[in-house]
Amino acid sequence: MSKGKGAELFMWVPASMPYYTTNADNPFVKNSDFSKILIFSAWEMVPRAIAVMMSYEHEREVIFSKYKRAKYNATTGRGRLKKDAQQILVEPSRYLASLYNPAEWYGRPVHIIKAHIRKQITDRLSEIQITTRHNYSIILTALRWLDNPELPMPYEIPANTIDILTDIAIAGPGVCLLRIFNDTEKAKNAASGFVKVFNRRVAGYIIDKIQDKYHNDEVYLEGVLDYCVLGNLQAVLDEYAHMSGQDFEDNMANAFIDDSNLYVDTDESFGNGVTEKTAMRISYAVPFSKSKSTSSDESQKRSSNIRSAFQSPFFTFAVASTSVNQNSLVNH
Repeated sequence: MSKGKGAELFMWVPASMPYYTTNADNPFVKNSDFSKILIFSAWEMVPRAIAVMMSYEHEREVIFSKYKRAKYNATTGRGRLKKDAQQILVEPSRYLASLYNPAEWYGRPVHIIKAHIRKQITDRLSEIQITTRHNYSIILTALRWLDNPELPMPYEIPANTIDILTDIAIAGPGVCLLRIFNDTEKAKNAASGFVKVFNRRVAGYIIDKIQDKYHNDEVYLEGVLDYCVLGNLQAVLDEYAHMSGQDFEDNMANAFIDDSNLYVDTDESFGNGVTEKTAMRISYAVPFSKSKSTSSDESQKRSSNIRSAFQSPFFTFAVASTSVNQNSLVNH
């Protein structure tokens, strides 16, 4: 991680060619040359040690540097994206997709693009009453009405609806993937992986830190969408689709890896066989090694998942392995 430049705030690798410009403080701008890393060692213990230490340091930078009283084993901050917000995030709206063509706006400041899209959405929703209360269910209804005007028109929408729909038009996962697949079902299925990404504990704190405020469940979706815009998600996915070719749909299905634990000894547990080892989360970096039971389906599936995730733009960002496993990693 690049100290002081905000690389710990990444949930995906920056696009090689971002479609629009953002402010200079954006960590994706500061770390435009960021890339994933492979680490090899002749010692079998090293990959596990690297994975634990890098993943812990990542969480320390994101969570514990800001929230001094946060506990390592607490679940606070996890699962903030609730049902209606999840559906809004993955909804492949053809209407919103039509409002933004990256090629026509290439290299322009994002605030100019937002203003153009916001005006079109405002005009479309001009007959609907604005209310001050937050309600993702109503926003979801309005979103679906935009694609299906034969449905009953919502009688009111929350005040934040237009800002949310504007960000979705630019960088909502469902809309971005619809532009690639031109198939609503494929786009929605592929976008569902982002729910897992943004419901991680560390993801919630990344969004809090990058915007310097805590997002509760009622406003978390706004933080998520703002992050997608800052991260030029459409450009990231287009580049991944270009590199994947015909395998893109399968690659998206396997691009998101789950957090897992490694169990390590402490001063109390080492050598006594009685005290339980401590569970340490690994996600930012993971070890890649052959299991003692190399024929097990679970071990082979985990190895395949690590390869797929590492070859995607998303977590994980570092893989550590022994030298004997080098061919297994590099040649797939």
